[in-house]
Amino acid sequence: ENFKLFGKFLIDEGFSFTTKDLDFLTLTTSEKTSKGGYKYVLSISFKDNQIIIRPKCNTLLFTGSLSNYQLHWIEWEYRKYVPYDTAYKAFEPILKKYNGELYYIKE
Repeated sequence: ENFKLFGKFLIDEGFSFTTKDLDFLTLTTSEKTSKGGYKYVLSISFKDNQIIIRPKCNTLLFTGSLSNYQLHWIEWEYRKYVPYDTAYKAFEPILKKYNGELYYIKE
């Protein structure tokens, strides 16, 4: 039930999905752009009555010079600097709308 309800909620909030697996009850959102042009995705799984969300955000990885860079996807962590904080400020208010509570676990 959470799979359907939360999926519909995310669609109403403007998300789309790159993957949806009904057998394993997982969703992965398409990229969303936050302030400053940073992008993030949400990997979501459902276990019992829990919704487990693993955000990833992109950052610039410089290789030698400022003109030689690559976009690199990183696991999101609760930190107070870009791109972590920028992604957090983009997805946190949306996720809180669902039930008002979020719990953070660092594994």
